[in-house]
Amino acid sequence: MFNIELLKQYLLISIIISSITCSIVQKTKVLFPSSKIIPIYSLLLNIIIGIIFSYSFTTIRLPKCLWIGLLSYIGAD
Repeated sequence: MFNIELLKQYLLISIIISSITCSIVQKTKVLFPSSKIIPIYSLLLNIIIGIIFSYSFTTIRLPKCLWIGLLSYIGAD
């Protein structure tokens, strides 16, 4: 059975993370010489902050943290 409540929790966490990482990417994108690197940088930043945020403030562990990072990347871009 599909767990809608779990998906809602993941999306709520992803919204918080995407707002944080979107502002970080906007502030630091001037450091890159080419704009082709920015989506890769944003994906890595979303996954890293998603893992750190999930470990710090929730009981969600590694495989599910990657989904949160991916969902936050989709929401931020």
